[in-house]
Amino acid sequence: MKKVKAFTIIETVIYLGIFAFIFIAVVQFYFTVARGNQLAGERNEIQKAIIFLDQHMKSSFESSVDVDTLNSTFNNDNGVLSLNTTSGYVEYSVSSNRILFDENGTFSDYVTTDDFIITKFYLEEIEDSDSIVVGVKMTLDISSRVLPDTVTETYVTSYIFLD
Repeated sequence: MKKVKAFTIIETVIYLGIFAFIFIAVVQFYFTVARGNQLAGERNEIQKAIIFLDQHMKSSFESSVDVDTLNSTFNNDNGVLSLNTTSGYVEYSVSSNRILFDENGTFSDYVTTDDFIITKFYLEEIEDSDSIVVGVKMTLDISSRVLPDTVTETYVTSYIFLD
């Protein structure tokens, strides 16, 4: 009598169980990698927004004469930075959780997009030995609107008038 080779029900169940385990592990790995890519992408977008804001503010400082301390708000999480220029003023403030740029009251636009939430725009005066304000130290907390509790950056920098 010839032996017939066939899968028994027990072997089939074992193979299906092994396949299901491997499939679940692969799917879990996929979701973990996708989440990591999403976090990295959001961090990258925040870094781009910070670089753009930093370059914008540097450009404003380069074209400004001094800091308008009367119209600026320092030591407050919702700071206002007003700079005197040869043709008037420029001002940075927080509005609708975004950085708003105002030039002479005639041109106003957001420097940051609504993809981000500005939770802190803290400004401190930098004074010289004669107590004249020669610059500003800025602390900025910015979060992703998509993942606000997960992707948050704190950026600290200084802008100083050079003679």
